[in-house]
Amino acid sequence: METMTARRFIGCVLCLALLAGRTDAKEEVMKGRKRQVSKILGTDAKFLDINLVELGVSNFGNLAYDPDAGGYQGLYYPAGQRHGSVLYTGGLWLVGKVGGEIRSASCEYSTEFQPGMILPDGTADDPTDAKYTVFKFDRNNPPTAAAITQGCPEELLGDQMLYAVYNDLGSHENLMGTAPLGVEVQQTVWGYSAEGAFSSLAFMRFRVINKGGNTIEEAYCALFYDPDLGDSNDDATGADSVRGLGFVYNGDSYDDNYGAQMPAMASDFFQGPIVDCPGETDTLNDGTVLIDKKILPQTAAFHFIGGGPIIGMQDPRDAADQYNYCRGLLSTGEPMIDPTTGRATTYWLAGDPVTGEGWIYSDLLSPMDIRFGNASGPFSMAPGDTQDIVIGIVLGRGTDNLNSITVMRHNDLIAQKLYNANFGALPAPPQPVVTAHALDRTIVLDWDVTAAAYEENGYAFEGYNIWQGRSMDGPWTRIKTYDVSNNIRTIMDFQYSSDLGMLIETPVARGLDSGLANTMTITEDAFSNDLLINGRPYYFAVTAYAYNPNGTPKVFESVTKGVEVVPRRPVLDVEYTQEIGTVIDAILMGPQTSPTWGKARVIDPGMLTGHQYRVDFKEAGGDYFWDLTDVTTGEVKLTDQTNFSGDDFYNVVDGAKFIVRGILPSDYGWDDSKGRWGIGWDYTGDRWITGVNWGGHALFGGMDLGEKFFGSTLGPTEYVNCRVDFWTDVHHAADPARYPWSNASTYDTSQSRVYIGTGVFPGAAWDVEDPDNPRRLNVCFAESDPPDHFWDPIAADAGDDKGGHEYLFIMASDYLEDPSTLYNEGNNGTTADVLFALWASQRSNTRTDGEFSLYMFVNHPLIAGENFLTFDTQGWEAEKSAGVAKRRLDNINVFPNPYLVMNQLEMQGSGQFVTFNNLPADKCELRVFTLNGEVVAVIEHDNGTPFERWDLRNQHGFPVASGMYFVHVSTEYGHRVLKLAIINRKGSIRY
Repeated sequence: METMTARRFIGCVLCLALLAGRTDAKEEVMKGRKRQVSKILGTDAKFLDINLVELGVSNFGNLAYDPDAGGYQGLYYPAGQRHGSVLYTGGLWLVGKVGGEIRSASCEYSTEFQPGMILPDGTADDPTDAKYTVFKFDRNNPPTAAAITQGCPEELLGDQMLYAVYNDLGSHENLMGTAPLGVEVQQTVWGYSAEGAFSSLAFMRFRVINKGGNTIEEAYCALFYDPDLGDSNDDATGADSVRGLGFVYNGDSYDDNYGAQMPAMASDFFQGPIVDCPGETDTLNDGTVLIDKKILPQTAAFHFIGGGPIIGMQDPRDAADQYNYCRGLLSTGEPMIDPTTGRATTYWLAGDPVTGEGWIYSDLLSPMDIRFGNASGPFSMAPGDTQDIVIGIVLGRGTDNLNSITVMRHNDLIAQKLYNANFGALPAPPQPVVTAHALDRTIVLDWDVTAAAYEENGYAFEGYNIWQGRSMDGPWTRIKTYDVSNNIRTIMDFQYSSDLGMLIETPVARGLDSGLANTMTITEDAFSNDLLINGRPYYFAVTAYAYNPNGTPKVFESVTKGVEVVPRRPVLDVEYTQEIGTVIDAILMGPQTSPTWGKARVIDPGMLTGHQYRVDFKEAGGDYFWDLTDVTTGEVKLTDQTNFSGDDFYNVVDGAKFIVRGILPSDYGWDDSKGRWGIGWDYTGDRWITGVNWGGHALFGGMDLGEKFFGSTLGPTEYVNCRVDFWTDVHHAADPARYPWSNASTYDTSQSRVYIGTGVFPGAAWDVEDPDNPRRLNVCFAESDPPDHFWDPIAADAGDDKGGHEYLFIMASDYLEDPSTLYNEGNNGTTADVLFALWASQRSNTRTDGEFSLYMFVNHPLIAGENFLTFDTQGWEAEKSAGVAKRRLDNINVFPNPYLVMNQLEMQGSGQFVTFNNLPADKCELRVFTLNGEVVAVIEHDNGTPFERWDLRNQHGFPVASGMYFVHVSTEYGHRVLKLAIINRKGSIRY
């Protein structure tokens, strides 16, 4: 390997050679000064913000466009903050020849694009038309007809997608000054809501259509970037010819904005133009086979600096400069020489900064404000031709500037897999929508249950992770996992380790088979292991993850998006009447008794309404649902709910979780919660029969629903609880009214159950749904040859233990003395309205002259449209009154007290302050006095919360002196006087 001294010498020789190049420069941009990003009429911009990449996208070509920042610095990573921007600006370059003349359609600091489509007559539509917006879609908001008519994909790409259309038929005077190419660009930008590498990716597809009348020849397309990686003056760039990357990283070990852990960003050229190539075959990522054609990769990676210092590597001054850059040449048209090889290259700075091998940025320049781009070509476009250019923006953040390059490269591997899979196989589960409830030293999180239904491309929902963060940006620590109970617990997969710089197999999910829940009560800070403190902000997040044992990766997890919550007591005049976890039972209404039940459990006592609620059941296509309505207001709170399990997986409404346990028609059958043994049946008395095991549910396999034996005409809601009494002939003869026997239609089993007349069953069957008013039922039975018209399953008759194959059937119909009018040869009682079928035999060592009763218990499914639940929460609502406020006046306080130099919460960057708590929501004045009665500050409290901060400044804006102060708190309910001690910081600012 050559020494650094030799490499620096070669770099110096290169610089001298370049400085000797073209000097007839037009107006140059001064070193260190940026051009301002310009705007045009009809502009619109929105952010792609589904993951950690927050990218501003415009409808006129500019990338990293943030209107609030003047139109630039609109690529924030990680998302949600504004101190760490990665790009100043960026955009698409299209450069080609028309009749030998170089023309440009590009976006840099100004743009040659304008919003809108090119009309069929070749003219541009009105760029100020409001329909040419930046459309923004997600899973809950799919592409609209308005966007699709402008060329937007009909199917959503990723989890969030932005679309805009623009053309180059506007003015080109502010940039390269050429005539237009006549192209329309349909721009689609999308991202994925997932953890890991997916959270650091954004994708762009530029569909370029030649709607002009000229053929564009020897054309190139490029993506230009002016990165400002935190502080712009310490950036370095590079290229990767193998992966097709151009990238930026921090040129030293510390960045003024990011600190020591700054990211790296790459632009990956996944798909370039398609060109004719006789004899070759290529394949698009959607499987389309291209005969005699080739998909161009990235063919050049270039870098340049605004205003110098190297001639041939400055901001392009005209279309010729752009064209040369896209060809991998210096702007002067001369080839770029790799000083480590001495050969010309179109991939500038394609060494490895991590290992120091090859030509790297530090061989050429010191870290500074540098630009880069990656290009592909040449290609031609006849009028009407279309080309799709697919680019990925890939970020990574490691332990230092060089390790971030390694992380970025790892993330790019995942990005390449996404492209190879045609972007269709890797959406993450829906992001849980989290609501945080702030209570007294307690926080309750609840989240929606949408993600639990996720199942796509081999991935299935597996669980939720709950996280606590030190700030909204993290770092995050997992405090709880709720996962499906399915024997899938710790999941291992290969992950990149920043510490080791390599892929290692590591746990990527840690389930416990705990079962699912969507609420969590938190009383302890995971970082300090202390109880939560009122008035202090805490940060939590909930993610959903899905698992595919054969997937790459095996686990998809939604992004960690934090919520801030501050535990607190209620405002002064409010007092809660209920505690977390209090339960009220619902009342089941409707035509039949059912074990369906409901209960409301308190989650947030401050949100309770005291209203009446109703759950209505409905059925559609064999599926059952329920709706929750606030009867007091008439508002429907929940619709089409499908959870009937009675578990803890229900949405929170008005501060309570409404839980429904419904017995659906699909759940009909035996109620195994009933009976002496909890198996659905029971008996009393001297039972002399047992079951012949034919696979039935009850009586040791000898009894079950009629439909399970020979069949039944009954539906799921028609089964009832029954009792069958067995009486001896002695009692029956003495008192037949008290010990009734039943006439029963009888069938011969030896002749395929042919009807043979009326027989006798020594007992009676009863519908005991109303135990005080039992309804007598018909019975039928079948017996084997020779039939004697008497049901007597005695083993001796058959010489075996099959009870003579005498089968008893309990019917749903009212008892008839002459059952032949209902059950006969035309209506076979063994398959008619049979409730239960019994195949019995004599019980061992038991007298056959005993008397007993047999009980059958069944589930009673709810009846949609007839059954409903009612909840009455009257009296549960919080009490709000002047009396409460007067009782609680002594709770008004201030913290920290004493104030000793600083407040722990000031670490959040909000300056000095103390906090007053337990205040009323409004109409409150706080006056701060010195000990001699001088007014120091007057604070008007009217923010709707029990908190108010004072910044320790007097009425003139100066910090107060150390000492003792009185605070007079005046409310409409009374007054409170506080003592506050302050030991202030030594002044570091002069006033």
